[in-house]
Amino acid sequence: MSYRPISPPVTPTRTPSPGATDYSFTTIHSSEADAYFREEGGRRFPAGSDHPVTLPMDTSEKNRLNDLHLTLKTLLGGRNWFGPLDRVLIPSNPSDRRRRRVLDVYSTPGIWIQEMSVEFPTGVKFVGVDVAPSVLYRPADNISFEIYNFPRQGFSCEDQAYDAVHARGITMQIRDIPRLLEEVKRVLRPGGIFMFGEIELACYDTNGRSSAPETTPGIGALYAAFRRAVEAQRIDLDAVKAIDSWIENVGGFSKPVHETHLFPLGGQWLSPSQATLKDVGRGMHTNFLKLGESMKPVLMRSGMTQAQVDAIVDAQQRDLHNPSVRVLHKYHTVWAIRE
Repeated sequence: MSYRPISPPVTPTRTPSPGATDYSFTTIHSSEADAYFREEGGRRFPAGSDHPVTLPMDTSEKNRLNDLHLTLKTLLGGRNWFGPLDRVLIPSNPSDRRRRRVLDVYSTPGIWIQEMSVEFPTGVKFVGVDVAPSVLYRPADNISFEIYNFPRQGFSCEDQAYDAVHARGITMQIRDIPRLLEEVKRVLRPGGIFMFGEIELACYDTNGRSSAPETTPGIGALYAAFRRAVEAQRIDLDAVKAIDSWIENVGGFSKPVHETHLFPLGGQWLSPSQATLKDVGRGMHTNFLKLGESMKPVLMRSGMTQAQVDAIVDAQQRDLHNPSVRVLHKYHTVWAIRE
């Protein structure tokens, strides 16, 4: 896979921007890629003390995220994006030949940026940024990937370098999201769009109200233990509830448009008229079974024994396999325009 490593994996330094021009790839071979990772609990995580240990960044997890992308796309009606992104990327004036640029934050596993490059094959350059080599796909001609410690040093580009910034599933990776939003503001051109997507780690009943713990004791116990483990690393799992106010506090954006999309974990109880949501439920059911497995290393790191971790994940999986459990989760999408 070809990447542009902006800086070394552990001790990065901010570098000058390539600006709005295309730039060459540097190939990272497998032996070099190993330096970007460490192993805990038999899974691979980004190296360096700057990076929290939350969910792995190995092939199993990348495959799970790949499947999650496809399920979320179904949930959004078959679309990869939300908000007026098409108006941002497609010039209204035929004489406007400026190449648009899109930044994808934490590109793992790379499927979003790959599909977007097909949807917008001309006139748009896509740049994916991550802290370690993590992409499953060979990039198309209008894609490049960069690796550097952007949570610490900010984005390695000039001011107003991008027309769109996409950030999905970042709250378990970023300790200081308000600071990241300052960087998004800096790198977006006026009229550019910021898109944020996140699954809330909480259970809801069929009316969209918070689910009582006794309804899904296994799922609830796993989420509580995971929350304790990641919050000890200064990760805010409630960021999805604060993102609107953070965007407004940063300033320079339109009022955020926040939509909540409910989805089931399973959903055999849904009516035949809800066929699409049933498909989403089936995909999410499988995905959250795998999510439980991916949570094991951070639970071990928090001080739990292997037996305790196995027991709490087994209880989560029993809840997921219980046909009488009717539980929903929320996927949040937020977008705002740079003013």
